[in-house]
Amino acid sequence: MSGDLIQIENLSSPSSESLRSVEKTFNKDTGWMSLPFQTDGLKASAAWIRKIRKNQNHLVVLGIGGSHLGIEGVYDFLQPKKKISFFSNVDGYAFEKSLSALNLKKTHFLAISKSGNTSETLLQLSHVLQMLKSKKLKFQNHVSVITEDKPSALKNIADEWGLSFLPMPQDVGGRFSVLSTVGLAPLMWAGVNVKKILEGAQEAAEQKESVAALVDFYIKSFEKEKWISVFWFYCEGLKTFRHWVEQLWSESLGKKLNLKGQKAPRVSTPLVCIGANDQHSLLQQFNEGAQDKSFLFIRNNESEYSKSLQFLAGPELKIFHKRSVGELLGLQAAATKKVMDENGAMTQELTLLDHSPQSIGALIYFFEMLVVNIAERLEINAYDQPGVEAGKKIVLSALS
Repeated sequence: MSGDLIQIENLSSPSSESLRSVEKTFNKDTGWMSLPFQTDGLKASAAWIRKIRKNQNHLVVLGIGGSHLGIEGVYDFLQPKKKISFFSNVDGYAFEKSLSALNLKKTHFLAISKSGNTSETLLQLSHVLQMLKSKKLKFQNHVSVITEDKPSALKNIADEWGLSFLPMPQDVGGRFSVLSTVGLAPLMWAGVNVKKILEGAQEAAEQKESVAALVDFYIKSFEKEKWISVFWFYCEGLKTFRHWVEQLWSESLGKKLNLKGQKAPRVSTPLVCIGANDQHSLLQQFNEGAQDKSFLFIRNNESEYSKSLQFLAGPELKIFHKRSVGELLGLQAAATKKVMDENGAMTQELTLLDHSPQSIGALIYFFEMLVVNIAERLEINAYDQPGVEAGKKIVLSALS
């Protein structure tokens, strides 16, 4: 019950209810689900890249939330040669310092916002345009935009100044957009084989039984009042990607009302960890604190292999002879899971084959299927985020 890229051990057979949910989801005309099987995003991204000047060897993404988390996670996992910086916050000190360090003539800016009205992105872009103007550099040579193809502040700026424009699908939410032009364009520019990412997602689409079984795992965890879902990544390359998982889970599942307008069922709060670091900060509480957590351990085969140690600096290091740091990481992941199992915790383990574009594409699509089908089982809307919108309204009111 596992594919080549994602392996999930010891899953129980999925319930008929979760299997029906997964099949029902696949039969819906939902934008994000079709992205791995389309070529429009690939063609549009390739055409955009041809417009960027060859001497511009640094791409700066201006975006927040779904407009950067997934992209940055994939970029850090694959570590391509060409440099992308992500200006994803509006910390004044950090923004000014990062902006002033750029070689503007060799930098291209890509502003991303689904709605085209995201205040953080618009303000960042305004500062960039101001700086380009002060240096007498043409906006259209240094700035591109990704947003929906409809009137908005960002689309209007692109039209007025002749900026390169890439459309974002209107039926795809921000946190589900990494397999659209939002992720494909900057990653392709960096040298990533994004076609392979889509192929990995296609393979994950075949793992319906594994998705359904993991849906059962989380539904059962809620029934047992495990109100913290720990996602423990034993892979340094997923250190950034884990925050996209956190967003996907929180915004898709944490709802006040269900689809009938009634009180929504309670779901867990995600907690993302990195191994082995967080064994030295959180394991004590996980093991001896409140037993209100479930655990999904995410491992990567390549992370657990490296050159073995042949030289020993002293007799105290004898236990490390012919061992490696990768092997130690694997031993720590297995030991931590064993400790949790012996403590009676609910645990599961997911393993990626390698650090390839296919593997990260599969992981993206697998998590999207998992979260959407948990929402389906709980009869909640996985695609809105009214709690986020409420905060935006307050900010806009304060700015007015």
